[in-house]
Amino acid sequence: MWAVHLPLVLTKGRMKLTNRSLLIIIMIVAAVLRFYNYFEIPFTHDEFSALFRTNFPDFQTLIDQGVKVDGHPAGVQVFLYYWVQLFGIHEWSIKLPFTLMGIASVYLMYLIAKFWYNETVALISISFFATMQFTVMYSQITRPYISGLFFALLMVYYFGKLIKQSDVHFWKNGLLFVLFASLCTYNHHFSMLFATIVGVSGLFLIPKTKLVQYFLLGVLVLLLYLPHVSILLEQLKFGGVEMWLAKPKPTFIFNFIYYLFNFSNLSLLVALGLFLLGVCKFKWIDFKVRSYILFTIWFFLPIAIGYYYSIYYSAVLQFSVLLFSFPFLLMILFGNIKLKSNRFNGIVVGLILLTNTSGLIINRQHYSLFYQSEFEKIIIACDETSEKSIKIIDSHNRITEYYKNKQFLSPNYMEMNDFKSLQEFNDYIAVSSEQGLEVFLGVTSSNNPLTVPIIAYHYPKFEKQENFIGGSNYWFTKKSSPNSISDLVCSQKFQGTNDSPWLNISPSKIDTSNQNYKMDPDSEYGPSCEFKLGDFVMHKNNFIDLSMKVNGPDSTDELLLVAILSNNEDEIYWGAASLKELAIPIKNTDWKLIMQSIKLSDISEIGSNTMLKVFVWNKSKSNFIIDNIEIKIRAGNPILYSLFNKIERGF
Repeated sequence: MWAVHLPLVLTKGRMKLTNRSLLIIIMIVAAVLRFYNYFEIPFTHDEFSALFRTNFPDFQTLIDQGVKVDGHPAGVQVFLYYWVQLFGIHEWSIKLPFTLMGIASVYLMYLIAKFWYNETVALISISFFATMQFTVMYSQITRPYISGLFFALLMVYYFGKLIKQSDVHFWKNGLLFVLFASLCTYNHHFSMLFATIVGVSGLFLIPKTKLVQYFLLGVLVLLLYLPHVSILLEQLKFGGVEMWLAKPKPTFIFNFIYYLFNFSNLSLLVALGLFLLGVCKFKWIDFKVRSYILFTIWFFLPIAIGYYYSIYYSAVLQFSVLLFSFPFLLMILFGNIKLKSNRFNGIVVGLILLTNTSGLIINRQHYSLFYQSEFEKIIIACDETSEKSIKIIDSHNRITEYYKNKQFLSPNYMEMNDFKSLQEFNDYIAVSSEQGLEVFLGVTSSNNPLTVPIIAYHYPKFEKQENFIGGSNYWFTKKSSPNSISDLVCSQKFQGTNDSPWLNISPSKIDTSNQNYKMDPDSEYGPSCEFKLGDFVMHKNNFIDLSMKVNGPDSTDELLLVAILSNNEDEIYWGAASLKELAIPIKNTDWKLIMQSIKLSDISEIGSNTMLKVFVWNKSKSNFIIDNIEIKIRAGNPILYSLFNKIERGF
């Protein structure tokens, strides 16, 4: 329990706010934000991944099958292995040590900022630090991020004592520095990188009389890491995580800073105002050159190294891996502010806490969005849907089983993994449409976007869509319903009129009686059209669904309905629908339908001026007939990726 003292001191008949009381208030706010509705916080996918790798008979098997197969050092995984044996698998008990480290990190940040600057800088820095979604969320996740931050701050705390107070308890502080630097190396590769940067920088700052001793401390850290070298070499074979992590863009650093301040312009404005306050009162005589150079290197170098490695080798750079070094950005921003009065400190701290907390709750919707598990939402909705419905889910099998057991559910459903191809999935839906009146589809963000238009073709009436972080639930019916899941943007039915902007159409190839269009070996490219996305797409998370009817030989695999997205002639997406991937037979005819679905949320750098070009490509130069080309817009999930991105209202 906190040793809480009265935050207000009675002075001359009035209540006076002290810096100590402000620290206590900030710590209480930090604890409340992290413990609010604590028993309702679900496991994330990454937490499940780690927990599924704790059920091993012995330590060596844990290392071989639970650590070497992962991309992280052994520290947290080994801790979980023993922690689960003691306390079992419960959300609150698994998360608790990490939440406590998150709260303790606020106080450590205060000590470091006060040590290198002053109490005003410390209080301002931790007011932001305590209320950022970045630190709040990772304090509620059992992964090697908040633990790495905790170890990194402890390491820096004792590093400061070694550098600035080298004549006082050098070996005690040195051994504690070694301990927490070593814990950084065993926690995460980026916390190890940060520990390396800190350690090397000390060689230039340590008094010359202590240089040999300091060098020996570094050697000790290396020796302590030797048992892990074989694991590191094994993990390096995996490279990065391109399967789901894109290479960073040049705007990465700006997006990261915007994210740090809860995507809140008001929070950024407050931070900018405080930065300018320090700059306006700046005097060279007070400027702490050494600390500014040091903290600038500590903050920017991990980003630069991660960016370079991600661009030229393998993608590794993401927001989470910068948690260990980001506190020093706050010291760079506010380090010029001189020690102020208690009243000034109280007003500024109150403003920051109010601004950031409201941004966390209202702007970021942290407690309504993060406190939901897409896996749980899917299986609960599946269970609540009528047993007469066709039920299909595209989720994680083991996580689904966890929630089925937790909620005592036993719904009958098919999994997308049960289908070997989209064609097999379509055939199943087509058969079920002859019998079933409803279809439930629950999907995570990795779902193939074509599954929805396939179902919508056979079940054209749409009831509703439920969105949440990481996934969506859909309900379709064949009953009477005024809803359609998509809106037609334009179509080409070759009826002799051309109300939509279609080009490259030869009048001689239009069959006016049957209203279709003939392609032959002389026509490699057929009808085309081009749009600006902002003309019909209202949100970056929407889908664009394309389809075309085809009549021709089954061997015509090289007939493509192509879609290209581009910015100023720079292509950012290329996709094509073909008979080879999916051919939906149209009843009682020789025609087939081909489809393509573009998930805009997975395409970076799209905007209202992005151009969409759609055209028919007769790549094999064969004879066939086409008809009814359609371009539709479908509402996506506006909060799908909003945990790490701004909640978009539109373009």
